[in-house]
Amino acid sequence: MGAVSLKLRKQRLRLKQKSVIGSLTPAGKRAKSGRILSRLKRWGRYLGADRVLFFSSLSDEPDTCAMIQDALKRGKKVYLPAVEKDAQLHLYPVRSWPRDARQGAFGIAEPQRRKRARADLSEMQLAFIPGLAFDRKGRRLGRGQGFYDRLLKDRGEALCVGVGFQEHLVRSVPSSRRDRRVQAIITEKSIHEQIQRV
Repeated sequence: MGAVSLKLRKQRLRLKQKSVIGSLTPAGKRAKSGRILSRLKRWGRYLGADRVLFFSSLSDEPDTCAMIQDALKRGKKVYLPAVEKDAQLHLYPVRSWPRDARQGAFGIAEPQRRKRARADLSEMQLAFIPGLAFDRKGRRLGRGQGFYDRLLKDRGEALCVGVGFQEHLVRSVPSSRRDRRVQAIITEKSIHEQIQRV
């Protein structure tokens, strides 16, 4: 598949996903987010993880605020990403959320930056990853900036989990070798841990 063709397929899927997810009502998204949290609270991988990476959600993503708060209440070490000048995501700890938030790049809430406390993805046991679309082979479609693909390149032993509504789960996501995959996907309906390999 040519680079131009791949780029067009990704752009088309992004537009489709924005339309599909944009049609969900705020109440519907809140209900779905609540069901994802309920699944999370019963998932052994989450319950057993000490160091967890979350993301600060946008309006077309499951609300992660309650998830972050639940992890903090359980005494987990919680990290969130911040975009730095080098166009990389760097991970910082939070002790309270959203109290520890600051306005970051693209209007997304980010953690306060404490350089001495910065961590690598390889130090996480569990990492929750956003996306506009996921498929059952773990392929992920982001927003086109490559931030998470660069982050996931050095994941070490961290279990990377795509988080989305059922509408984020599609039949196939166009991808190249440079696109990084997730190892599990959680939606309001299920947790897919047995990701099919190509």
